[in-house]
Amino acid sequence: MSDRHVDVEPVAVFTSFVALSVLTVAMRVYVRKRLVQAFLIEDWLCVLALILYLAQSGLSLRMARIGQSSALRMSATKNMTNIVIADVVVYLCGSVALKLSLAFFFLRFVIERWQRVVIYAMLTTFIADCLSSIFLVLFWCSDSTKRTVTVSSGQCAGGALYAANVLQGSLNALSDWLFAVIPITVVIRSTSLTKREKAHVAGTFAFAIAGSVAAVLRIVSWPGLTNDPSSGYRSAVTYITIEMGAGIIASSAATLRPLFRKEQSGKERNRENHSIEVSASSNLLRCLRRTDKFSKRSEQPVPRVTGGHIYKDWWDLPDFMPEFSMDSDSKVRRPSCILPEIEE
Repeated sequence: MSDRHVDVEPVAVFTSFVALSVLTVAMRVYVRKRLVQAFLIEDWLCVLALILYLAQSGLSLRMARIGQSSALRMSATKNMTNIVIADVVVYLCGSVALKLSLAFFFLRFVIERWQRVVIYAMLTTFIADCLSSIFLVLFWCSDSTKRTVTVSSGQCAGGALYAANVLQGSLNALSDWLFAVIPITVVIRSTSLTKREKAHVAGTFAFAIAGSVAAVLRIVSWPGLTNDPSSGYRSAVTYITIEMGAGIIASSAATLRPLFRKEQSGKERNRENHSIEVSASSNLLRCLRRTDKFSKRSEQPVPRVTGGHIYKDWWDLPDFMPEFSMDSDSKVRRPSCILPEIEE
C-alpha cells in the first residue's frame, strides 16, 4: 500500500476539524463584534488558539508528506525530527491559549467560590505542565544539531519525556472534563433558561469531552520523541487534531446563543405578524357583516360633519373606533372597528 493511501484518513480528519474550527470561530467573531459588540480577552485567546491550531495542522501535513518509510535517509530523519519538535511546541502553546480562553469565559458566570478556586488551580497546574513540557522538548535532548542522533540512538532520556507526555495528556483530559462539568451544573440550576436551551448548552459543553478522549488515545500512541519520530506519530497527530479542534469548536459554539436568539425572535415576529393579519381579516369581516345589518335597518344614510367635511357613510370616515359611533345630530348608531397595526 502506498503512502498516499495511508495519508487519506489523517488528511480527511485535518480538513474536517480545521474547516469546522474556522467556521465556528468566524461566527463567534461575528456575534461578538456585530451583535454583542464586546470582543473580550477570551475571544482574542480563542483566535490565537485557532492560529496556532492552523500552524500545527500545517506542520502535521508537512510531516505526512515526508513519508512513513522505515528506511529514511539521515537528512530526512533530521527534517522529520525538527518538524515533530516544532509541532509539539506549537500544540502546547495552542493548548495553553485554548485553556485560558475557556477559563476566562467560564469565570464570567461561575460565582461559587469553590468552583472558581478549582478552575484557577486546574489552569495553573496545566500551564505549568505545558511550560515544563516545552522546556523538555526543546532542551532536554541537547541542541537541534545533535537531537536527531540522540533521539535515534536512544541516548535521549525517554523516561522523562514519556512521563511528561502522560502527565500533560492526563491534565488535558482532566481539564476538559472539569471545564465541561462545572458549566453544565451551573446551566442545569439556572431558572432563566428553558429546557431546550439547557439541553443545547449542555450538549455543547459535552462535545468538548471528545477532546479528553482524544487526549487519552494520544497518550497511548505518542512515541514520546524517544524512538523513531515516524513511529506512531501520524496516529498521535490525528488525535491532537481532534483534541484541539473539538475544544475550539465547543468553546466557540458556546458563545453563539445571541445568534440563535436573533433568528428565533425573527421567526416569532413573523408568526406574530401572521396572527395579526388573520385577526385583522376576521375583524374586518365581522365589521362588514355588522355594517350590512345596520344598513338594512336604516332607511337612508345620515351625513356626518367632521372637521368641516361631510361624510355620507361610515366607510368615508377617517378614523375607526372599536365600538359603535354616534352622530352628534342623529341617534343612528354606526358600526366601526379598528384594525391592528402590522409590523414591517
